[in-house]
Amino acid sequence: QKAAIPPQDGDDRGLRARFRRQSRLAKDPYDQTLNYELIRLNVQTGDRVAAIKHLQAYKERLATDLGILPDEKMQQRIRGILAS
Repeated sequence: QKAAIPPQDGDDRGLRARFRRQSRLAKDPYDQTLNYELIRLNVQTGDRVAAIKHLQAYKERLATDLGILPDEKMQQRIRGILAS
């Protein structure tokens, strides 16, 4: 994994929030809530591409490592934020 680079003082709160969640995900990459929040923050800060890439990587990690998909509630929430 690439080392996370912390946002600088001039960056907005959305970027700092994304960085905090990425740092926490490094410790527990399967945490469904953290993954959802990072996807939501990416959309909220206008980075839909990053949101979609993160979702794809999260789904692949769950499928490959654990043989599962995100639960249906999570998938519905993600579809909702990506559709907005």
